[in-house]
Amino acid sequence: MYAGKPHYVITLALIVINIVVYVYLAILSGNPFVISNRVLMVFGQFNFAVLKFGLYYQLVSAMFVHLNLGHLLINMFWLYILGVQVERLMEGYDYILIYFIGGLLGNVLTLVIYPLNTISGGASGAIFSLFGAILMYGGAFHGKVGTSLIYAFLILIMNSAFNANIIAHMGGLIVGLIYGYYKGKLVIKEL
Repeated sequence: MYAGKPHYVITLALIVINIVVYVYLAILSGNPFVISNRVLMVFGQFNFAVLKFGLYYQLVSAMFVHLNLGHLLINMFWLYILGVQVERLMEGYDYILIYFIGGLLGNVLTLVIYPLNTISGGASGAIFSLFGAILMYGGAFHGKVGTSLIYAFLILIMNSAFNANIIAHMGGLIVGLIYGYYKGKLVIKEL
């Protein structure tokens, strides 16, 4: 950790925001364990509402909306594990770009590929972007890009078995891989 650098402030802030949003939506739903479809259609990503009524804010808000308590806990675990690593390797602006562009691309792909009646939410597209950035940063830095791509593909396939939004995961992963490669090559040039 660099002297004077905050202790994983971005990761902790994102976790707090996700938890606060979940608590608020759980109160609106009247259920601490599962967020109702009625609430998800307003705060998550409801493809029909985005396309028919222009509720484009959902492409961003859905990154902070989780479907149930288990979904939130799993995503916050991985956000902490991967977020801390990104904060160790890169600057704060890198982290923010990776997180939001990865999450946004995942949600846009969900909008384009999945049916109109799709309701989705979660930070996993953004979290996959963090994972891809770490993986490819190391791959680019150590000359093992091919190995990093194989790992990325395997993890993506393994996560498709959990009834997850594989398209959002893939979108986030692509952003992370590209950014991690760029950042790794940039660091090599600076050495």
